[in-house]
Amino acid sequence: MKKYLLPKGTCPGKVQANPKLHKKNHPVRTIINGRNHPTEKIAEIVENELSENVRNLPTYIKDTTDFLNKLNAIQQPLLDNAIMFCLDVTKLYPSVPRKEAREACKTALENRSDTSIPTEDVLKMMDLVIENNNFSFNGKHFLQTEGTAIGSHLGMNYACTYLGQWEENLFQNTNLHPFSYWRYVDDIWGIWEHGLDEFKKFHEMSNNLHPRIKTEMRYSTEKIEFLDVFVHIEKRTT
Repeated sequence: MKKYLLPKGTCPGKVQANPKLHKKNHPVRTIINGRNHPTEKIAEIVENELSENVRNLPTYIKDTTDFLNKLNAIQQPLLDNAIMFCLDVTKLYPSVPRKEAREACKTALENRSDTSIPTEDVLKMMDLVIENNNFSFNGKHFLQTEGTAIGSHLGMNYACTYLGQWEENLFQNTNLHPFSYWRYVDDIWGIWEHGLDEFKKFHEMSNNLHPRIKTEMRYSTEKIEFLDVFVHIEKRTT
């Protein structure tokens, strides 16, 4: 185990840039390649320990096939005022508030079905990963001091665990809820049946829960793109 956790030939993360081809003007997503990073192996362990919680979140989408299966389970036709919407959590990974995320992860770890690795040990490993996201770029050395790195094994489950708590707070602070609501990492899809004005209030609330977490919205009464799918809406005619 010691040899596994302390890999040889370690190096700081390396910056990569991937264009977001599905967005206007193709903005760049900055990725920190964590291969051979000193914390790479312990990041894998923490990622695995958080995976059960992420999979069990009520809003969880695994992939496009899972999304399509969820769509097929929706009872149709919908109300004639139904609105499909998408919310995009902007710059999720570097925006995750570390204090709140640690509390969310602690709760998730305490509720694991297998606690053979003690929660406090997992949290110590998580802290080492989060606090040592160092990387090199253009001959200079940097340390990420907010959120988590895109490219770390831990990144997705860490961010998604926090967002699960954020969503719980969102629903607790709103009187009207979506008819359907699912999320793939930082991309949310749902159906709203309480009118456009109330949906805008719901979106406003999502942007007021935490100063670091903001969402951009899209909506349509006819069709909308989500992941690699175009979803069309069917409504009642009477």
